[in-house]
Amino acid sequence: MNPLVQVESLDFEYFYKPPKRSFGLTKKRVLSDINLSLNKSEILVILGKNGCGKSTLLRLLGKIYKPSSGFIKYNGDRSPKLLAPGVGFMNDLTGMENLVFSFSLMTGMLPTQDNIDRIIEYSEIGTRLEEPTSIYSSGMRSRLAFATALESSSEVVLIDEALGAGDDSFRRKVNLTYKRKIEEGMSFVVVTHNLNWVKNHATRVLVMDDGKICYDGPTIDGIEHFCELLDP
Repeated sequence: MNPLVQVESLDFEYFYKPPKRSFGLTKKRVLSDINLSLNKSEILVILGKNGCGKSTLLRLLGKIYKPSSGFIKYNGDRSPKLLAPGVGFMNDLTGMENLVFSFSLMTGMLPTQDNIDRIIEYSEIGTRLEEPTSIYSSGMRSRLAFATALESSSEVVLIDEALGAGDDSFRRKVNLTYKRKIEEGMSFVVVTHNLNWVKNHATRVLVMDDGKICYDGPTIDGIEHFCELLDP
């Protein structure tokens, strides 16, 4: 069976102007020689210290950034959906307008009224769907984005610390949804620092250090490897 996502020899770098320099640019390499695959029905968690390249990798997988070299191959029917702070919503649009835009982008179709009703019910947004998302809390944005991604039947959902907000009952609902969706063949790539959640939900762990993958394998061993990085 072909993986949903295949990454080979991926590098990412950018140029920036250092402070106190009047001319010239400096090249910074963020990711180097990244190789990974994502199969159906996986919850792949990416662990690593701050600044190691986790969020950059998610943005590459979500087609927000383009790799400097290497390639990312997608075998699914729908584009992966990235849920991350500051990504995916346009502040001058209402929740409804963002819902329609995001759903259409992921599926190539306008949502039906049934789609919209299920998204409203799951996200618990209610009548605030007609308000501009600029006044939404981070939790409201996360709930609406997650509900829209689920309803669009995206085969891969990428989550960058986006679902930590909200009350306990909603978090329990999300955790049950993970279990149900992976049974249906959906996969998730999650960046989080919540090791207890990782232990209970991840099917596989990838650990990054200084822009490279230093571990890819079973969850418990991955957590131990990450902890060793924090306290060598």
